[in-house]
Amino acid sequence: MANLHAQQFRHTFVQQYLADGGHRRDLMRLVGWKSRQLLRRYGGAELSDGRRGERQPFSLGDRP
Repeated sequence: MANLHAQQFRHTFVQQYLADGGHRRDLMRLVGWKSRQLLRRYGGAELSDGRRGERQPFSLGDRP
């Protein structure tokens, strides 16, 4: 567990939120970002994923 850092939790949250169809604008509000640069840093792989349009919109009630 020595290699576990708080930023990894944020990165995982961002990736999962976007993978579940969350909107980037809403994500920025949730995590308190004012700059899209951080969105690109943490969500870069997901933002470049061409399958984004196939996903259903994310709703907190959709999670088990």
